[in-house]
Amino acid sequence: MKTIRLLVATVGVLLGFAVVAEPVCTTSSAIQYPASIATPEKLTTDQQRKVVYAALNYRPGSAKWDDDPAKGSWMYEKDDGNVVYAGLTIRTHYLQAAIILSPGNIDTIVCDSDNLKQKSNSIHRKAEPWKATLDDEIKTTARRVEKLGMSDTPLTEIERDMEGLNRINARGVLSEDEYMDLRERLLNSYE
Repeated sequence: MKTIRLLVATVGVLLGFAVVAEPVCTTSSAIQYPASIATPEKLTTDQQRKVVYAALNYRPGSAKWDDDPAKGSWMYEKDDGNVVYAGLTIRTHYLQAAIILSPGNIDTIVCDSDNLKQKSNSIHRKAEPWKATLDDEIKTTARRVEKLGMSDTPLTEIERDMEGLNRINARGVLSEDEYMDLRERLLNSYE
């Protein structure tokens, strides 16, 4: 089966059409807890990937995570084209999710686990709520992207700079004209 998928993907690339990668999972459909998160149609797959990276506090090209990861936080594991994998470790429990990028949607499923009593049609009762936290973080980040508009700059940089400007403005240090001028210059610097 893997050979056929690889052959189809290779032929697709040679002929110039996109092949959406399928996640490699050990879980059955009964315990995958699928979720579909709508994203603006205009977002490219690369922009969706940035939404996912921002939700996971991951910055490509730097250390594996933004800061020292908080215990119980979902973390980036790997990127297989249109599928990004994230993992969650709580005490001795491990849960992996596949995040599938496709036009207009980011889909998530439970993909693997360790020490969660995984069977063909059941898994630890906490698996579903733990995955729901990942879905919520991606939804929240996608909403912020829609509200701010999306550029090729990682969302976390834009947000950090805008929050800093807003804090300065809240102190009453800037006039309305100064604030609007700085805001416009800041947003233009990311284009």
